[in-house]
Amino acid sequence: MASNRSGERDASVLIVDDRVENRLLLSSQLARDGYQILQAATGAEGIEMAREAQPDLILLDVMMPELDGFEACRRLKADPRSAGIPVIMVTALREVQYRIKGIEAGADEFLSRPHHREELLVRVGALIQLKRARERLEEERNRMQLLYQISRAISTELDLRQMMTTIISQTQAAVGATEGTILLLDEAGAVTRRITVQAGEAPKVHDSVTNRVMREGFAGWLLRHNEGVIIEDAINDERWLTLPDDEAPPGAVIGVPLARSDRVVGVLFLMHPEKGYFTGEHLALLETIGAQITTSIENAFLFDEISEERRKLTAILAQSTDAIIVVGQQWEITLLNKAASTLFSLDRETVVDVA
Repeated sequence: MASNRSGERDASVLIVDDRVENRLLLSSQLARDGYQILQAATGAEGIEMAREAQPDLILLDVMMPELDGFEACRRLKADPRSAGIPVIMVTALREVQYRIKGIEAGADEFLSRPHHREELLVRVGALIQLKRARERLEEERNRMQLLYQISRAISTELDLRQMMTTIISQTQAAVGATEGTILLLDEAGAVTRRITVQAGEAPKVHDSVTNRVMREGFAGWLLRHNEGVIIEDAINDERWLTLPDDEAPPGAVIGVPLARSDRVVGVLFLMHPEKGYFTGEHLALLETIGAQITTSIENAFLFDEISEERRKLTAILAQSTDAIIVVGQQWEITLLNKAASTLFSLDRETVVDVA
């Protein structure tokens, strides 16, 4: 079978016509060029099929009983589920007023009966190419919006848990995944934190994972190989480890390491119940996100360490009976205990520079 000229994968065309001979003629001409064919015998059936099957294009007969092509087209274009599907109205009516009526209903193109096969193929192919170009533009717009949102999150948020939750939630929603997880690792490769977000649920945070996950599971594979990968079917892939307390295993998994040149600071992976769901575009997006957030994770780790050291130092100072003042590089006061405040008559709230 020859491949059609509308894109890399076979395109689908829905033919809506009440006359079986018309459907057979159009389907035979299109099938010879590699198109996948769907058929509906009424306008109402065509609308329902378009919503469910999401074809790449609809060939819609004008003169049909009960629900004619004009009204069917109007309903298709009014529904967000089918509004983006191009419609070619097929008709023997040649008067200008009927074409105007079709344009008002939302038709993208017209094909007059009787038609030439080459004209049919050119009109169908051109509209499908235009539809896919629009889809690619929309995907790129969504991708740029996601990267912008993540960039804002990592530039304004130093709290590690909140940052990771935001990144997982936004990435998960962007690719339609049902669950996302980030494992954060120390310099020895041990998990210091696991943050999991399931669609519609609050994030779950754990301080560790079972050793088997890193030894035998997907996260460990990402850590050892330091490269992104897609698992088409998790059940039948040895890299995916199903634990006894897991719910139903995912169909597909995609993951990337969060790495610098010298070490991996974490791994990010997403799951979906449908096998083969993730694409190369999803992987490229995830790799871009991984590169973007790795440095921010390290900065957040450093912030956490500094905050913890400051907390400990503050606790030590509070218990000391000696007067202690801690200054920074510019001789600004950064810490002041109660004894020093009393001895030098200093107000801690006004003299301590916490910027």
